Amino acid sequence: MSGGPQYHQDVTKKSALHDLTDGEIILSFRDAIIAILPVALRLECLQDDTQPYDDYEAVAEALWAVFVEKSVACKYELPDSPRLPQYGMYGGTINDRPCIMVYRGTDRARFVEFIGDRTYGAEPFNAAGVILRSGDAQRWPLTSALHFKFVPK
Repeated sequence: MSGGPQYHQDVTKKSALHDLTDGEIILSFRDAIIAILPVALRLECLQDDTQPYDDYEAVAEALWAVFVEKSVACKYELPDSPRLPQYGMYGGTINDRPCIMVYRGTDRARFVEFIGDRTYGAEPFNAAGVILRSGDAQRWPLTSALHFKFVPK
């Protein structure tokens, strides 16, 4: 299962991915990291969802590559998985392409990661870490007002 999005080439999966929005793909990834949170905590891969570090980031990056990058490649019938900015890394700019953009009303930012922010409540990974047009990093509360979109090169 190495290389491009081959494992997604099953016709049923392919048509199912075409029906998902980019936001549904990204939020499915969030569902996955929430599902593994108890295991990651038990095995001390992270202290909590507000402070992810190397061991957790390695797991999240693997899930990102499979659940997001390969799903996006299949959905948009790309020959290979897009090389999105590394999950959880705040370097780069809003202009990095390809990327996942987050829209909130008239604001837009480049998606970096899901992170826990207790100012927004107790739910795990309840904020989107983003890079603004200015290059500043922010956390936006995860609400129905946020919309995620794959932006190719």
